[in-house]
Amino acid sequence: MKVISIQDAVAIIPNGASLMVGGFMGVGTPERLIDELVRQGKRRLTVIANDTAMPGRGIGKLVAAGLTYCLSNPEEAEASGYPIGAVEKMFMKLA
Repeated sequence: MKVISIQDAVAIIPNGASLMVGGFMGVGTPERLIDELVRQGKRRLTVIANDTAMPGRGIGKLVAAGLTYCLSNPEEAEASGYPIGAVEKMFMKLA
C-alpha cells in the first residue's frame, strides 16, 4: 500500500467534488483534510454531512471560506452559527 501526503491526497480532489464528511459538531471531522481543502482553495464543493459544526471549526471552515456549493442540510448550517440566509447568499455568489 502506498501512503501519500495530505497535500497530494487533496490535490487529486477536483473542484466541484462531492464530499461525505463524518463527525458531529466538529468532533471526529478530519480537520487536517478540511484545512488542506481550504489552503488549496478547492471550490464548488458539495458537502454531505450531519452538520456544519460552527464558523472556524470542521465543515464550518469550508462554508466560511466560501468553498461550498451545496450542503446536504443548509438549515443545519444556520443553526450552527451562520446567520439566516448567509449560506444561501454564499451559494448564489458561487452559482
